[in-house]
Amino acid sequence: MNLVLVRVEANDRYGGVEVDGRGGVVRFGLPARGKPALINAGCCLLACGEVAAGLAGFPERFSLEADWLAPLAESGKVGGVIQEADFIAIGVADDYRRFCRDCAAHLDDP
Repeated sequence: MNLVLVRVEANDRYGGVEVDGRGGVVRFGLPARGKPALINAGCCLLACGEVAAGLAGFPERFSLEADWLAPLAESGKVGGVIQEADFIAIGVADDYRRFCRDCAAHLDDP
């Protein structure tokens, strides 16, 4: 499984992600301290069969990152692909509104 990671310059909002020298995700949830950090961009490449087997028996509600991805990362089964791109967390209301404004401003762009 591969997970898209982005670098934020002043992480004051998200749990950081630690990667090893080979690009493997080692740990999630590093404290946000206003410093540069890698974060989970919320996009992953998954094998459907592994997902179904891995999530069998999980409750209806759970944290994908904390409850499923973190144990997989600890066992060396999650790779990280770092993308140098802008990141907007559309799960945060103010950021979602900014995303909508930015998209609307570029609707007519070729």
